[in-house]
Amino acid sequence: MASHLIELVASLPLGSAVMLRPVRARGKVTTPPRSGQVPLANRHRQRAGRRYVSGAIMAQPPPCRRLGRHCRALDVTLRVAAIEGEEDHDATWLLGHTERIDFGPLFEREGELWCGATIHVPCRYFEEGEDGAPAHCTAHGYRGRPRKTVPERASRRAGGDRFEIVEQGRLRRRELPPPPPPPAGRPALPLAPEAANPCATARCRTSDNTIGSACCRDLQVDICCTTKERHLEALIRTRKAPYLCKAERENDDQLVVEIISACSFLTDIGCSLHGRKRRDGRPAKPLMCSAWPENRATLHTGCAYRNRRLKLHRVTD
Repeated sequence: MASHLIELVASLPLGSAVMLRPVRARGKVTTPPRSGQVPLANRHRQRAGRRYVSGAIMAQPPPCRRLGRHCRALDVTLRVAAIEGEEDHDATWLLGHTERIDFGPLFEREGELWCGATIHVPCRYFEEGEDGAPAHCTAHGYRGRPRKTVPERASRRAGGDRFEIVEQGRLRRRELPPPPPPPAGRPALPLAPEAANPCATARCRTSDNTIGSACCRDLQVDICCTTKERHLEALIRTRKAPYLCKAERENDDQLVVEIISACSFLTDIGCSLHGRKRRDGRPAKPLMCSAWPENRATLHTGCAYRNRRLKLHRVTD
């Protein structure tokens, strides 16, 4: 194995690199996609434990002609979910991750829900100028002052018990009261030690070493990018890791990438939607947030469930 790697590295152009890493899913599950497309949950389990050459070889610089907005951010179209009854939950989950993603209006196409988005992750070859100096492209040598882009970081918490969730394919502001207190004279039952939430104190972390609530801080998304859109694909594959990384082609129409972009429903004490109900009685908290993977190899570094004494189970709201 080592000799093959040495031969591979020796054959690469100067400046290229080979990265071997296990692909670990982040405990997220999406609704089944179109016929013939493997659901994200199944992809995660199929990849668990495998090692691969990232992008086979790290992508070459995109063929850009100048500095521009694309150096700091990318405008893309994201696949949200198949329209099969749970798309509002999936869309609420996705549109909650606003740390580095600005989301546009949702729209339907061929039985699926999509949305336009701007991903605020710079190109790995882009360097900001210091002390008023022009910005610089280390790949092509361009210099200039491209227009700055700043993520909106929209909060889905609108104050008090008001939240922005997706209903009937649209982002709407709704009053979501907290769960009712126990009846008077009947104290809440204490949690048994084994029933306590192990995630509350877990030292799990994302790829940028942010500790805590790792499942709420990164996500995998499907980006609409056909095999003919080579410039867009090159721009995607050369974003700054780990904030956008692990781009893999799912089919001729889409790339799957991992993005670090924390959920705005997350608070210091956990998910602000936990225990709240929609008007139709369903949980306000997205269903996929209560679905755990079946394989420990797909968990984040430091995840409490890496401890084999804790059973992998489905958490209910």
